[in-house]
Amino acid sequence: MNKKHFIYSIPFLILLSGVCAAAGLIWAMGKSPEKKKVERDLPLVETQEVLSYSNGLTLEAQGEVVPYREVSLAAEVPGRIAWKNADSLAGRYVEEGQLLIELDVADYDLEVKRVQQSIKENLISVEEVDIQKQNNAELLDLAQQELEIENKDLERIRSLNAQRATSKATLDEAEQSRIRALNAVQLQQNQARVLDKRRARLLQEKERLLVELEKAELDLRRTKIVSPMEGVIVEDPVEEGDFVQRGALLFRIEDTSKVEVDFDLKLEELQWIWSGETQAKARTVNSFALSPLPVEVVLNIDGRRYAWMGVLDRYDGAGLNAATRTVPCVAVVAEHRGKLEAGRGSTEGQGDSDSFSKPPALMRGMFVSVRIPDIRASQSLIDIPITALRPENKVWLLEDGALRVRTASVAQLSNDRVYLLAKESGVGVGDQVIVSPLVLAVDGMHLRDSADGQGETASATLEKLR
Repeated sequence: MNKKHFIYSIPFLILLSGVCAAAGLIWAMGKSPEKKKVERDLPLVETQEVLSYSNGLTLEAQGEVVPYREVSLAAEVPGRIAWKNADSLAGRYVEEGQLLIELDVADYDLEVKRVQQSIKENLISVEEVDIQKQNNAELLDLAQQELEIENKDLERIRSLNAQRATSKATLDEAEQSRIRALNAVQLQQNQARVLDKRRARLLQEKERLLVELEKAELDLRRTKIVSPMEGVIVEDPVEEGDFVQRGALLFRIEDTSKVEVDFDLKLEELQWIWSGETQAKARTVNSFALSPLPVEVVLNIDGRRYAWMGVLDRYDGAGLNAATRTVPCVAVVAEHRGKLEAGRGSTEGQGDSDSFSKPPALMRGMFVSVRIPDIRASQSLIDIPITALRPENKVWLLEDGALRVRTASVAQLSNDRVYLLAKESGVGVGDQVIVSPLVLAVDGMHLRDSADGQGETASATLEKLR
């Protein structure tokens, strides 16, 4: 082949090579791929057994310490403050009966003396009336004797006049003498009645004066202002030398014998209290009464927790809180010193001896935690780990190698446990509840239990990835 023919055959050779390559590619694509056998791996999960729970529930809430009572001391009589106790200042502690203020007593002393003098004068007047009554009684006795004599003399003269032994004039004179004697008796009797009325009026006057004396002595005592209870002075707006009117505020004292804690409970939490036997009995007497259940009040200060024991006392009102839709409740705490619980800086056996670890008392405005322990449920409860509770209160069970989804009725949540109502949750004691995560959970899907020892669990795999 000469050079000219070779040059003309090059395009033909290139076309032939392309056709061969395309045919080989088509043959390769038409060949069936080699089949491999794929094994099916089921998801591996961790499970725990559902336990029965027979202990009581603990209700927890946040509360605020408020005074048990606060008394306002006002001036009951007007006057100038002559003396004020140097310790009667805001923030100072006062004892019951401690003298706080004395008002000027000069006017009240004079009033007491005036009324006492009036009573003495009244007693003298009563004595005078008694003497007059005694004299009148003697005169009345003499007048009655004279009347008897005149009656006898009149009868004698009448007898003589009937025998014509005396004149008509003598008879008239005897009758006149009798009338004069009778008039004397009547005058003495009238005088006796007047003296009785006068004495009664004086006695009434004496009673009025005694009331005035009691009022004057009471006003005199009211010039001394004493503390009606043990407590802390919250406000003292007056000073020595001030003139105060009746009703002017002198002190405001807060009772420290006990404190109250205001807190709110949800209706579902109150249901546990209402369902108790003790509360059921109380409601038969008073529908608005709460059982006096023990309450633990906990204060957290820089990691240290202090606990006081109190008692559930009452509702704070008779309705729901409109903002939070909870029920306001009140607990009363009579303990003054709190006990140190476990916390930062506390050591076993040293908490009570550490002076730094003892707050003096619960004080107004402190924010505390309120725990009502040992609330007995009216129906049986079951106990599962908190990791077993899924969104929307779902619980996954492993039954015969398949996943079963149940909707639980939660009674209470704690730090690491969940307590469910056994009858309403569809979960029973001894069931295997899934505690490990699943990417996809479908009711009825097949699973493997890690307790069978068939590989790593999903939670273990996630831990390794971390």
